[in-house]
Amino acid sequence: MTPRDGWAAVPRWVLDDEALSNHAKLLIVVLSSYVSVRTQQCWPSHATLAEKCGVSTDTVQRALRELRERGLVTWEARTRRDTGQTSNLYSLHLMDLVPHTAVGGTA
Repeated sequence: MTPRDGWAAVPRWVLDDEALSNHAKLLIVVLSSYVSVRTQQCWPSHATLAEKCGVSTDTVQRALRELRERGLVTWEARTRRDTGQTSNLYSLHLMDLVPHTAVGGTA
């Protein structure tokens, strides 16, 4: 693995948000490591997210719901014609929700 194999970045205000659980914070970092910079979308499976976070898929699902409730992540179910459901398409909304106090670097 080289430094060019990927990286993740999330706004500091997300990490400082005391209302978010540690699992949700870790999950948003992991999702960020998969997201396309251009589209702000990615499609890792629950199993992949669980493995990267070191938690169960149930914990991933709870953290995803928490992130959705805060407006940080949305997703749509995707299906394949031959095998049914595949991984969700996740959209990150980190830059859409910059708190007023974060503008100008004061957060």
